[in-house]
Amino acid sequence: MKDHWTCVKEFLASPLKEQVVAIEPYQYSTMAKKIPSNVSKSVKIRLIKQVSRSGEVKVFATSLLDQNQYSRQSIINLYKQRWGVEEAYKTLKSRLDVIHFSGKTLQAVQQDFYANVLLISLTSILKASVRVKKKTQNKERRIPTINNTYAIYQVKRLLKKVFFQYKETFDCIRQFKDLIGSAIEYSRRGQSFSRAKYKGRERSFSQNYKPI
Repeated sequence: MKDHWTCVKEFLASPLKEQVVAIEPYQYSTMAKKIPSNVSKSVKIRLIKQVSRSGEVKVFATSLLDQNQYSRQSIINLYKQRWGVEEAYKTLKSRLDVIHFSGKTLQAVQQDFYANVLLISLTSILKASVRVKKKTQNKERRIPTINNTYAIYQVKRLLKKVFFQYKETFDCIRQFKDLIGSAIEYSRRGQSFSRAKYKGRERSFSQNYKPI
């Protein structure tokens, strides 16, 4: 954002911690041409600056302009809590490939979407009681976490088994917990990586993922 928005560059160069600015789309862009002549093309946004202990500077943009009702710190905290929502979107769009619906009617789209939401919810419920099995000892500060993609895949298999083998339901659930308890990943507390800059034009499409 800072490489393309003039207002952000100026905000970073200033000593201000927050500022309300007006932005509008490029006049020759497709988006700008679709805006009716009687509608204002200018939109006000609030820029908020955060400087971490390591000196890293982040700028947040929000449409919540009321500084009394939405303090600067509350917006920063909200951004941190938003990460779980972003991961949920990635799961729906990339892992479960939700945009490729089984039909074109409203009912078909709703059925596919709610079925995937139910699948994610069931996975979260079943994961809650899983004991993670550490593969190695003394992994420094690394935290073992369950591989969510693998867990969803195993829930889909579990549902098929439960449907066709109702009497063996509890055995299937135990087997499911053993499988995803062994499929773990390691992460470090406070670990973060800056996104790589692409040479030439910016990437205009999301990263490809293999559907579950």
